[in-house]
Amino acid sequence: MKAWELVTDEAEIRRLDREYQVLGRHLEEALTAAKRISSDPFLSGKIKEDAELLSRVIRREAKADAVFPETDDALIEGYYPVLLILTGVENAAKEYLKRGFDGDELLYILSAIPRTIDVHERKYAKRGLNAMYFGWLVIYLRAEMFYEGPFEFQVNQLGGSAYYFLNRSSKEAMAVAAGGRVYHENGRPAKKDAEQEPGDFMPDLIETNDAYTGFPAAEFGEYVSRFPVTLKKSEWELALSPGDDVLNFHIPSGADISPENVLPLMKKGLAVGRERFPERNFKTVVCSSWLLDPSIKRMLGDRSKIVRFGDLFTRFPAESSGKEIFSFVLPVVCKNMPVEEWPDDTHLYRAIKSRYASGGKIFGTNGAILPADRIE
Repeated sequence: MKAWELVTDEAEIRRLDREYQVLGRHLEEALTAAKRISSDPFLSGKIKEDAELLSRVIRREAKADAVFPETDDALIEGYYPVLLILTGVENAAKEYLKRGFDGDELLYILSAIPRTIDVHERKYAKRGLNAMYFGWLVIYLRAEMFYEGPFEFQVNQLGGSAYYFLNRSSKEAMAVAAGGRVYHENGRPAKKDAEQEPGDFMPDLIETNDAYTGFPAAEFGEYVSRFPVTLKKSEWELALSPGDDVLNFHIPSGADISPENVLPLMKKGLAVGRERFPERNFKTVVCSSWLLDPSIKRMLGDRSKIVRFGDLFTRFPAESSGKEIFSFVLPVVCKNMPVEEWPDDTHLYRAIKSRYASGGKIFGTNGAILPADRIE
């Protein structure tokens, strides 16, 4: 049976759920949506095309943003993406098992599918998945995500915003801007498609036989400095470059992010990644999150778990609108509410509310664990 035919075959959908536990309590709704889609000539044809396109996207033979059909049927709207995800489960399972993940590990990895549906429903009060969560689960269909404890490790390559250097004697780490992108006068990254404004600048990294000269992250990664530094090669080594293999560290809601908890799991995750993906040369663990914003220290103080977690990383500012908190912290409805009406029943909520009420923001920030021997 071709993968796209799963959406029209109740027995196959039930088998997938029985073997891989990919739907759980969502099974009956998924089956109802499948019947409605298969009875509609347009939708049944489109989902066939979309499933075939998805299989190419998973293999990286094509690039495409998810475009789902517009419909007034809430069940079809939410479960159309879910049923597409199911078409890639079988091949993903085979790839995970081939890489040495055992049956229990596989089931836990694939349980991300019903958990993500649950998260989507809690956050948006809608069934199924939206495009953002659909894209998240495609990573699993590529067999490029695994768990240690509650944390997800994603097989990836370092993005192109910064180079990371290590001092040969002190092991001090420094992030320096890579070339090719514009920064505002305040040192924050500009949007890639934005027009340049007065005061914007474009830093570059220049290498000679003896040194590197570039523009470093300042204030622990809050912004890029307009003042270049020169790093002598006799004193500094290039530890991490754009395109290097890394493991992205993802944090579920409510997880214990204290350094004493996460560092051992990062160490284990890096070891598992190197064992199960031997064709990769993972340099270290990286993270991109609002949790790394250095300014949080001014809000919560040095003893905060969030602050202590962020301090594990050598940080560099990421392109960010400051709206990540609506996806990962505050209820999504706050996005369209006056700040005065945001919840303030926790210390973190009060700190965020105060920050945004005063005109500030919390930005997504990139970071890398350096030196890597801290988790090796």
